[in-house]
Amino acid sequence: MSYLQRFLNIFFKEYFSNCCIYINETKIKSNRINKKVHVFIMKKIILFLIISALMFVSSNSYSIHSISPFSNLYFCGSVYPTAYQNTVLFTLNEGIVSDFAKQTNQTIILTLPAGFEFNTAAGPTVTYTAARNITALTCVWTTTAITITITTGGTNKLDAIQFNNFWIRATAAGSGDLMRLSPSVGTFTIEGSVDIPGDGVPNPAESFGHLLAGLPMTYNWSSVAQYTTDSINRNCTYSTNPILEIQVNVTDIAGCAAIVSQFDFSTSGDAGYSQNPLTNITSASVYYTGQTQGFTTNSLFGTFNTPNGAFTITGPKQLTLGTGTYYFYLSYNVPNTANINERLDASMISFVIDGSTKLDMLTPNPAGTRKIIDANCPQPDLPNPPANLQTVTAGSLVIPMDNAHQNLFNGYPFNIKAYGLVNALLMNDIPVKWVIKSGKAKDGIDFSAIAARIYPSFVAAALQDFRASAFVIDSVWINKPFYTGWQTATQVITAFAQWKVAVYQLSNNEVVDIRYTLNARPKIAVFNNGGNQILQTTLLDSAKITNYVAISTGLFTGLADCYTFCSEAHWAGTIADTTITKSVRDFVDIGGNFLAQCKGIDTYENNQGTYHFHTTNGVTILNNVIANAYYNVDLAFNQFEGSVIANPGGSEQNWTLNGGTWIPSFYPTITSSTNIDNIFTGGAHLASPDSIGSNVFYLGGHTYLGNWTNILYINAIRTYLNAALVPAHRPTAFLLDPGPNKIICEGQSTTLGGAPTGPASPPCIYVWTPSAELNDPSLANPVATPTVTTVYTVTANNNGCLGGPSYVTVTVVPTPAAPTATSNAPICEGLTLNLTASDIPGATYEWTGPNSFSSSIQNPSIPNATIAASGIYSVIATVDGCPSLAGTVTVTVTDVPAAPTAGSNSPLCVGQTLNLTASFIAGATYNWTGPNGFSSSLQNPSVPGITLADAGDYSVTATVDGCTGTAGTTTVVVNPIPAAPIAGNNGPLCEGATLNLTASNIAGATYSWTGPNGFTSSLQNPVIVIVTLADAGNYSVTATVDGCTSIAGTTIVVVNPIPAAPIVG
Repeated sequence: MSYLQRFLNIFFKEYFSNCCIYINETKIKSNRINKKVHVFIMKKIILFLIISALMFVSSNSYSIHSISPFSNLYFCGSVYPTAYQNTVLFTLNEGIVSDFAKQTNQTIILTLPAGFEFNTAAGPTVTYTAARNITALTCVWTTTAITITITTGGTNKLDAIQFNNFWIRATAAGSGDLMRLSPSVGTFTIEGSVDIPGDGVPNPAESFGHLLAGLPMTYNWSSVAQYTTDSINRNCTYSTNPILEIQVNVTDIAGCAAIVSQFDFSTSGDAGYSQNPLTNITSASVYYTGQTQGFTTNSLFGTFNTPNGAFTITGPKQLTLGTGTYYFYLSYNVPNTANINERLDASMISFVIDGSTKLDMLTPNPAGTRKIIDANCPQPDLPNPPANLQTVTAGSLVIPMDNAHQNLFNGYPFNIKAYGLVNALLMNDIPVKWVIKSGKAKDGIDFSAIAARIYPSFVAAALQDFRASAFVIDSVWINKPFYTGWQTATQVITAFAQWKVAVYQLSNNEVVDIRYTLNARPKIAVFNNGGNQILQTTLLDSAKITNYVAISTGLFTGLADCYTFCSEAHWAGTIADTTITKSVRDFVDIGGNFLAQCKGIDTYENNQGTYHFHTTNGVTILNNVIANAYYNVDLAFNQFEGSVIANPGGSEQNWTLNGGTWIPSFYPTITSSTNIDNIFTGGAHLASPDSIGSNVFYLGGHTYLGNWTNILYINAIRTYLNAALVPAHRPTAFLLDPGPNKIICEGQSTTLGGAPTGPASPPCIYVWTPSAELNDPSLANPVATPTVTTVYTVTANNNGCLGGPSYVTVTVVPTPAAPTATSNAPICEGLTLNLTASDIPGATYEWTGPNSFSSSIQNPSIPNATIAASGIYSVIATVDGCPSLAGTVTVTVTDVPAAPTAGSNSPLCVGQTLNLTASFIAGATYNWTGPNGFSSSLQNPSVPGITLADAGDYSVTATVDGCTGTAGTTTVVVNPIPAAPIAGNNGPLCEGATLNLTASNIAGATYSWTGPNGFTSSLQNPVIVIVTLADAGNYSVTATVDGCTSIAGTTIVVVNPIPAAPIVG
């Protein structure tokens, strides 16, 4: 059969065995299953349909069906034939909706084994589901066989054939199965198998139920014992509390198992106890543990609610394990409202075996009671660790850690050398992923995958269920070493092949829950203070783990010498040894892991002064007989399949609180099944449980050596080896200096590492990653030429000590674009030259130019530029130290002409023409400005008819090639013309008189008179002393002020002649 067919067979056996299911029209009925189970089964049927359809598509050759057999029938006695056992029920269920249709007119012949027969008169029936594949069914039965012929052709739906009300009895002692027996097997194929592939003949091996007839077991003796006198913590309501252990001893004569059907008890035991059973006992239950001594709750016999006085608990339980002693346990459930300090007890009155009541138990009322207390009840299971789902690639290797896969060495039930192989891979620095499914149940599957076994011998790929964790080696390391020249995973495994560790290879990519990626070399210190180091070193040797040192605690250097784990097997240290044990405390505090065993637990929990690892006030050693309960089964310390020996011996097997409390990070892993505070193994972490580093584990019991065929002892050893592999969260064992972070420009190189990067002696093996752009990744100081910003990681191995990882970042700055350079040139000499560079984020700038110019300003200026500033200016932009190409601009500074010499014909009088002059400058243009809005571009402009407003300073500039020189100036004076003076005289006068001319006063004026007879005078008021007739006439006078002469004022002078003397006569 294919792995899928096997999966389906397992599916039906798991979910349908021991349940007789009848399908009648639309109703589903079952015996011994409740409605919730109906729903559960229906869901499984739906899942089965889907998977079956997929398998049908894959073209399997044979149909797949599931048989639901009847429960084993026992006919115990010496008188034959026996009475009939009636209502024997069994079914045949169709796997794929069309399978029965493909087998029309086929027969099923079922035959009883010799010594058994059917009651044909009892009215047995064979029925089928209506309105489906089967349209008719005929059944013929005899006392020894049933023959069924099927007619099909109806609707393709899942069918079931039910065999109802068959009565069977034994006619002689013997045993066998109801099955198809050769040569009368019929032609209908069941379970998808035939005896010889291709011949079409069904395999006759399918059983529809087992029968046995023979002499009954012989009852020998029974006894009752007080199971424990431990206190009952009323706050641990999830715990059951065993009171009595009942032993029943029988001898099996013919395999005919006896049936214990009833126990009779009383809540009254020792005098006065139990106290207030109605208040203190919720229910009483009996649990069955077969021939294994020690209370567990795996198999419930029966329960009685609110017992008070005599009470009966009924079963039944068949004793199917043959000759020997069988164990039953009476347990009380105690509510959290029970009365503290009261006591509970019980006594046994009788029990019934094979219908016979037995009263002959030894010590039916054993001494001892259990006291009810009120104490802190630790949480049994911590929250599940966070899932860390990762995809492991096809071709990756799996080292399974479950008993079914890892049992190939010397017939041992588990080969602990699997741990040695993991250790060997780690010692070659090959990373190993530890797969532990978060939240799994005890012995639950961590993952399933199609995988082939490739070591120590090849087994073809099939569906594998990996439990109790597994270790995965990524496919990348199969043929690649971690360091050049070191071993690959294949080489390590091949060298380990003599120890027959099973290794599988995945056929497909798989998503798994990775608890840890182990990538550090383990280094183990086994303390020899108590002289019992052999108890642990032998375990390591047996596992082929050799990287350990037996050393005194006082000499333990911890992380300084790269230790990851240390352990104490058995040392009776005292309080005086706290200075010695301090090295372990320090080791744990900074990330190391530690395990104490046996007497070492007392040393490290009780004899370190006020310092405790798991508690606030130490522990009390109990060493009582317990049965184990398992908690936190998905934590690394607890990875084993099956049970651990409960009472292995030694000075410290189990312990409880010494009046304090468990620290918050404590977690139980194996405890007493009756009291979670009774610890056999446990762990604690300073932060969160099962995280990396600072773990402290305790393991009870003295020695587990020499029991390699006993899985109970091997599993205890596995807890130690698990603890040794839990990774430490330690600081680096030695310093690695990766060098400072670097910033380089695109295309540049830089050297990584410090001076030195790590210890020089012995030399380190370095690994720099990523390695693609390094000249040699194994150098202490490789040269890196990255093209993009890169974080480099360096680790080093120094004689087994791991340094790092340390990190250095090389930032690669792209070459910035060349800035665009501009200026305000051309400019004239003396002006400010403004240079500009385009903006580049984060850049600094560097300008250079003529006349030794330099500047770090993005947009610098040169005031009062000279001719020497002419030329090419360059600017470079630098971003994170990386310069661009230069941007350039050409600047021209032009010479400024001299100021022209300005002149004029000033001063002038109002009305005259102003003539301005400027000296000649070759190639110049001129620009005159002056009063009264005057402007002119002529070299020598004129202003006719000037006025007083035209007086003032006139400026002229010369511009050559756009450059204007300083101005030449001339001052023009324009004087006003004074008013005409008022001329007057004292005439008329007589000839010979004195003529007085007068002119009105004008400030600052000079005067000019003219008149008859050639008269002139510059006096304001001239005089002619003796006038003559010739002096008569018009006289004019002008006033001149600042060179400006007024118009003339005039006056007429009359000169009369003197008459002739009269002639006196």
